[in-house]
Amino acid sequence: MKIGYYNCEIAEYVTEKWEKKSEILPAQIAGNALLMSGQGKRYDLQIAAREVAQMEGNSFADAWTETMIADSLAQSYNHLWIVENEAGVTCGYLLANILGDETELLRIAVNPECRKDGIGQMLIDAYLAFARIDAVRGFLEVRHGNGAAKHLYEKNGYHLLACRKNYYKHPDEDADIYEIAFTENGE
Repeated sequence: MKIGYYNCEIAEYVTEKWEKKSEILPAQIAGNALLMSGQGKRYDLQIAAREVAQMEGNSFADAWTETMIADSLAQSYNHLWIVENEAGVTCGYLLANILGDETELLRIAVNPECRKDGIGQMLIDAYLAFARIDAVRGFLEVRHGNGAAKHLYEKNGYHLLACRKNYYKHPDEDADIYEIAFTENGE
């Protein structure tokens, strides 16, 4: 598996920060970070939006459209990680924003045929390693009944903060709000 990165403006900046912070990256992610510096597949806005929209459609009843994703990716504060298998097939993605010292995990999905292969954990590892560089804390919201996602978040340091009643539609469901705090040393 390889992980790719997309941001509309700061790929070189991100690469420099990751190289400087390589001690906080798991070995697998540090080895795959070369994709960010232009070696391997390069993502442009339309390719990234199309691939993410396909995974959205495979994973969510309230899937974001390609246009919604493209609009999101056009913002410099949004960051996208995409995992591909050895054949170059996209298996999963994570979309997050980082604004000042806070970050929010916006969307994460793994294609159904790729689930249970550690891809969700690989995406969370890459995102959290990057977010810890500047962020002090992070947030996310998840459907109350999505036990698998909640387990992934909790084992990576997130804790339940609050509940938004009837937040999700199709089907109607509460949203659980999770928070993670990062210390000065990145733990």
